[in-house]
Amino acid sequence: MQKIFHWAKVGLTTEDIKNEMLFRKDYEGRKAWHIAAYRGKLDLIQDIWEFAKVRLTTEEIKSELLLRTYNEGKNA
Repeated sequence: MQKIFHWAKVGLTTEDIKNEMLFRKDYEGRKAWHIAAYRGKLDLIQDIWEFAKVRLTTEEIKSELLLRTYNEGKNA
């Protein structure tokens, strides 16, 4: 995942990364943050968090990562 984030930082805009990597949902409405938490991938959660702190607003972090629920009404 670190290689993907490195590639993304070099080759994509912040908007592309947000829309295509962080905020994109799967068929159950889950984002990468939800899936990483569900699978217990703490290293991936840390990578997403570090990226989010630099590239996202406080409101985006709050609403799109920390408080956002998916189809089952659960959050990360």
